[in-house]
Amino acid sequence: MAVWQCGVLWTLSEGVAWGLSLDPPVSSENFLRTLHELCRCNRVPAFGLRWDANTGAPLIASEQISPHEWADLHFDCDSHKLQTDDLLSFSLRRRAWTLVRFRAEDLIREWPRADEAALGEEQAARYWTVRERAFERRTRRLSTFNRRERCLRRNGRWISIRELSDWLAHEAGAAGINSDIEASTYLEFWQASRNREFDRGGKTRVLLLNPAVTRARLDPEGEERALDVHGWASFVQQFLAYCWVEIEPARQWLRGWLPRDLYETWDAAHAAGAPPHSDQGGLAASSAPKSTSTQTKRRLDSRGGRPPKWDWEGCAIALIAYANTPDGLPESQAAIERLMATYFNDRYGYEPSESLIREHAAKIIAELCRGRKSPP
Repeated sequence: MAVWQCGVLWTLSEGVAWGLSLDPPVSSENFLRTLHELCRCNRVPAFGLRWDANTGAPLIASEQISPHEWADLHFDCDSHKLQTDDLLSFSLRRRAWTLVRFRAEDLIREWPRADEAALGEEQAARYWTVRERAFERRTRRLSTFNRRERCLRRNGRWISIRELSDWLAHEAGAAGINSDIEASTYLEFWQASRNREFDRGGKTRVLLLNPAVTRARLDPEGEERALDVHGWASFVQQFLAYCWVEIEPARQWLRGWLPRDLYETWDAAHAAGAPPHSDQGGLAASSAPKSTSTQTKRRLDSRGGRPPKWDWEGCAIALIAYANTPDGLPESQAAIERLMATYFNDRYGYEPSESLIREHAAKIIAELCRGRKSPP
């Protein structure tokens, strides 16, 4: 039996290897199920680099993964086998954390012994069945919610705090204002929300459109609890950056603390529809979506009629490029769907419906199967 050292940080792969070395050995599937529950209960704290969707790269500083986030996280595994040391998001359908590690001594100490049945195979399977159904219901509910609110945003009735902060920072830089107005926007918004300046008829007019959070509105009481748990930096990134405010109370709030010239510039730009709007609740919307290539535009113009909304040709090219990497293209349809969703998320800030992605992914799988069956 291998000798495993305590006091060191293990990757997910090293943790699975430790589980397989136990007597009796633990299957990879049951190990990941049990580890997920231990991390969710904060019995085994995990650390990693948060994946930044804006830059398409991980953040530099390692931080502890909050126990509350584990409800929306799952391991990158295929056919019950761990693929990478990353954590993926159920609701966002993309990578959320990378280089995930945990202390070996915590795992060894908290691992359930043979006489503990709380995390047995039958209980773990039942737990994950119920949990996956809850994830699906919540994702469908939030998808419907986002579509409805997207119609309101397109009419200019709601504004994103992240987009507002990015826009103000850009305009302040162009005007030579040296103050950190981006950080000030979040601080001023939090103080105004705490003072209930956005309440109308006894109800807050602040929408929280983070799919990983079950609440649809952010009230002052919820803010205080989230701030105590996550700290200011994580609270801004996970909560305030995903907030949308109705336009009228937002105008009154901005008029109260912004310089007059800057406020009038913003108000005119908003009335003209200049500030960008994200279709994912403030996620990565500092600039307009990238345009399609010149050749693609020419082909669309030459065919006449309304051009297609999604650049499926560009997605196919990205998959071909991925297939030429050392790892190659994954064989499962679910993995290909994740790659396609990531491509559109990086390009547009949001992605097609699951059924549309599944339809195109099925065509790719069919072609791959036909290619394997054809004679050399």
